[in-house]
Amino acid sequence: MCITGFYQFFAFNERSHKITNEFEATTVSF
Repeated sequence: MCITGFYQFFAFNERSHKITNEFEATTVSF
């Protein structure tokens, strides 16, 4: 349970980081 929660948090963190990078890249291009 604890490991699963940690994995989900890590995956969510990675996804948020990727979205943030894409958003910044889009803003710079725009």
